[in-house]
Amino acid sequence: AEIVSVWRVAAAILHLGNIAFTPGERTKVKNQDVLQRASRMLGVEDKALAKALTNRGFQGGNRKSAVAIPLTGDEAAVARDGFA
Repeated sequence: AEIVSVWRVAAAILHLGNIAFTPGERTKVKNQDVLQRASRMLGVEDKALAKALTNRGFQGGNRKSAVAIPLTGDEAAVARDGFA
């Protein structure tokens, strides 16, 4: 089971590197099929992974409200590479 988990994480990292983004200020994932494969291997929902890759979070002083700031296509690619 441990070996399968290691292979699953390695495959997820390789799939993450293949995720492409739309250009522009409010980027989106271009290839949903690759996103779905990576999210399935990581055990997370594809919408949550897409949001994590295309937004950065900011939490205010009261720690109760968080704001998601959309990334540009280039910024999302850098975030994806850093995550991988």
